[in-house]
Amino acid sequence: MEKTRRIHSAAFKAKVALMAIAVDKTLAELAQQFENRYRKIITWKQRIR
Repeated sequence: MEKTRRIHSAAFKAKVALMAIAVDKTLAELAQQFENRYRKIITWKQRIR
C-alpha cells in the first residue's frame, strides 16, 4: 500500500511552530495532536527563528 505525502500550507506550519514555542506542551504531544512527526515540528520552529 502506497503512502501519499501530505502537503502542509505555510500557515499551518507557522501555527504549529508558534504553538511549539508558546504552549506548555511537549513536542511529542503536539506531534500527536497534529498527526505529524516531532522532527518536522522542530524544523518548522527553526525556520521561524
